[in-house]
Amino acid sequence: MEKFISAESKNALVKLGLYQIVGGCLGLIVLTWQILKSPVTLGGSLIILLIGMLFFGYSIFSGWQCTKMTARALTYSFINQGIQILGIEAGGYAFQYVSGLSFGASLHLTGSVKFDFELGLSAIILYFGAQPGVIIIDINVMAIIVFVLIDRLNNKVKAEKEIRSDTRFL
Repeated sequence: MEKFISAESKNALVKLGLYQIVGGCLGLIVLTWQILKSPVTLGGSLIILLIGMLFFGYSIFSGWQCTKMTARALTYSFINQGIQILGIEAGGYAFQYVSGLSFGASLHLTGSVKFDFELGLSAIILYFGAQPGVIIIDINVMAIIVFVLIDRLNNKVKAEKEIRSDTRFL
């Protein structure tokens, strides 16, 4: 992909890659701190920590692919950001994943409707069987913004590749 795109697109890919790598590394540091801070049993908490490590590892992988400008780098980044857009807690289960910055809104639908704004860094929340009566929907606006930027970059890269590959044979 690298030889078919402009310097501006290459620069954008590297920035996106570094954002995802830093977010993933920050998440792994937070998880490592959690492991060192509290005793981990061999049951559910260890599985949750491993799942968290996989998510942050995927963020690092996606970022690395962007810095190497591989053909599927933007696809991996789409997936990584897409997973971060929506967090939910309902029926005693919860999932929220953020790799990098988080700025979003939280809608609490338990009892009365409550609306919060949140700002944060890399985190993963996984609950199984806790607070069954709670319903919360989190929307990560930062992930939406990055998702849209990736879409624009993807369209730009496709156009540049098409133009450059067509003009090479003239």
